[in-house]
Amino acid sequence: MLARMIRRFSRLHLAARIVIAVSIAMVVLAAYGGWQLVAWIGARGNDTWVYEPSHGWSERSTNPSPSMRTDAAIAYDPARQKLVLFGGRATSAYASLDDTWSWDVQGWHPERPALHPPALAGAAMAYDPLGKRMILFGGQTTPQQPRYVAPQPGCQVTISGGQKVPPPASCVTASEPTNSPEAADTWAYSDGLWTKLAPSHQPPARGGAALAFDAASSRMILFGGSVQIPAGGGPENMLGDTWAFEAGDWLLLTPEGSPAPRAHSGFAETPAGPLLFGGSAGGFLAGSGDGQALGDTWRWVGSRWEKLAPSHSPDRRFSPGMASSGPGGGVLLFGGQLGCGADHGARGCSVSPLLDDTWKWNGRDWQSVDQGAFTAKPRWRSGASMAYFGATGVVVLFGGQDPHQLSLL
Repeated sequence: MLARMIRRFSRLHLAARIVIAVSIAMVVLAAYGGWQLVAWIGARGNDTWVYEPSHGWSERSTNPSPSMRTDAAIAYDPARQKLVLFGGRATSAYASLDDTWSWDVQGWHPERPALHPPALAGAAMAYDPLGKRMILFGGQTTPQQPRYVAPQPGCQVTISGGQKVPPPASCVTASEPTNSPEAADTWAYSDGLWTKLAPSHQPPARGGAALAFDAASSRMILFGGSVQIPAGGGPENMLGDTWAFEAGDWLLLTPEGSPAPRAHSGFAETPAGPLLFGGSAGGFLAGSGDGQALGDTWRWVGSRWEKLAPSHSPDRRFSPGMASSGPGGGVLLFGGQLGCGADHGARGCSVSPLLDDTWKWNGRDWQSVDQGAFTAKPRWRSGASMAYFGATGVVVLFGGQDPHQLSLL
């Protein structure tokens, strides 16, 4: 029978054979890639997904919608029953953004307050139920990129092994810094208005810090972040300090046994205390050869850090989407970025891989909740904005860096 099918195929016109071969290849690819193949073909880069505990992931299309971005700040405002999203980094120009958006049961809506924070990416933001307001701290302004002298032979950016290779040093204007200056301001957002606060004390400037409300101590807890990260930054750029925000002021805490310094961790509020997972221990920029992702789980318990030892755990990663999944104490985690260097060992690393798995914390252990290759879910990404939307009891995910956005890889 197989021989008869081969003979029939060989008699077909060349165009017909090409169509059949391509169709078979797509079926095979779909069998291996499942939904991700469909998601790749239809990708837009500014997609919104909703996770419902009983149904899993589903995509929500709204117009208008925020532009493509990564590392935007997001939190839920129960007083207004809206998610609030601020800033992030534009994927096309690598510039930080300063716009404010809200999400409700109808979708995304632009909010245009006259006063707002400067353009920031990687700012930490969480809701303060005592003050009934969002608190935002830090973030990175638009990086000052080196300027390449042109036109001049040999001064073009090239691609090798999937990674950008900059021109020789002689092409760069040395007077222009390549570092990303971080902010050290505290802002509050309530009733559609931003207010710049003036606390007597405040943490040093940083981006990629973790911030969440701790119900046990009735204060905001901020941990870690990074400062002045050039391309290929190292562990010395990472912060491991813990701060509390209460009564309008910041207080430096000195707990014993803190997590290792890190930036871009997952951090989410739970009744037992804010839960922290993973992060980068250095060189967090996508594609940098010394990026070290972490895979440990910690919980802030009133006045100290507690390292947990779950039986199961997501792979180590930084910049995952992570949010409370409701009043029961669960936490949902999606995607992120696997670091280079030690994470790959002898395999090397030209581009730090992006992840697309979904995990849930049940208060004691991590559990994978992926539902098979042909189940709809967001495609691979890191730096997505994710928060619990209490009005309908779902988790909302927006944007992030994905394989289509090669300018960030």
